[in-house]
Amino acid sequence: MDIRCGMHVHYTISSHMVTDAYFPEHKRDDMHAAFQAQQAKAMHLRRNGRIHFQGESTTMILPGEITLARRPL
Repeated sequence: MDIRCGMHVHYTISSHMVTDAYFPEHKRDDMHAAFQAQQAKAMHLRRNGRIHFQGESTTMILPGEITLARRPL
């Protein structure tokens, strides 16, 4: 099988998008604060510029790749 990177990409995740997508409305404020507290503890990601704090929200900028796989004929 031939497996290789087809393209490198960077993707961005907003803390508000995470809480809106994964938590019920009545828990969002508490979960958003808990999520940001965990991000504040992620020193390696912060030092490498992967987590940015802006006011009451955060943005994570992470590397990724699109992988191509092909079965032999």
